[in-house]
Amino acid sequence: VRSGALGRDQARWSIRDEALLLESLEQVVFSRLAKLTPEAHTLAQNLALLERGVSSALAESLGDVRCIDELLGAGFLERGLDGRLAFVHDRLRETTAASIDDDALPARHARLVEVLEEVDGLYPGELAHHLLRAGEHERALRALLEIAREPTVQNAQPHRALSCYREIITLDESHALLDPHQRADVEVERVRLMSFAGDKMEAIETARALLEKSLAPSHELELWWCLAHSTLAIGEIGPAWEALGHALRLWEDGLEIADCQDLGGRLHWLHGYML
Repeated sequence: VRSGALGRDQARWSIRDEALLLESLEQVVFSRLAKLTPEAHTLAQNLALLERGVSSALAESLGDVRCIDELLGAGFLERGLDGRLAFVHDRLRETTAASIDDDALPARHARLVEVLEEVDGLYPGELAHHLLRAGEHERALRALLEIAREPTVQNAQPHRALSCYREIITLDESHALLDPHQRADVEVERVRLMSFAGDKMEAIETARALLEKSLAPSHELELWWCLAHSTLAIGEIGPAWEALGHALRLWEDGLEIADCQDLGGRLHWLHGYML
């Protein structure tokens, strides 16, 4: 109110300067953080990076009971009916997390990974998030692959799986973590999922670009199927028949192996559907 961010007209409060209001809120949070003991201050910041409510056991692994009680008493945390601890407001949590120096963030995230693996029921997505920010790129990539390849995620949350595949490819481009065959596996898996549940035009463009590379026959076969399926889905019947023809010729040329039986079933289903 004193800064002019909030004003009152008759009986109603109104925001007069949103930028100034946010700045004022930040200053209030920073002032409250400065009044905490160093141990409670650090605990508040680490809990803020988790971006969710936590069990008492997890909080106690990051700081002792005295620090937790201090944060409860200072109005940073509240305990839910289930006993879990959470920040009283998202803005408070976000501002507390923002108070951490950038140089200190990797070590903080590494500490969270260590505690999450020891104490809490681990969510692969949460683990990948903290591994990435801790700079542990290879472990992050493995965690992302676990999510992307999980059948329940692909069936119920295909866009989440596709997001993980995109992040895996970005990581590999930056840090060269996959060998050529592993990279081809990831790219083909991504195109297959896009052909089912993603952007069909992107699936078509990506499949065509990959088919210009030197690929294992099984990868080439999968991409021709994806191309046939995706072009048919957008009504391009001619290109769909052409792509399906390439796939069936590859199949008949000797790719009837155990690893491709699922794909063989998809090929013959698509052929029968188009007929």
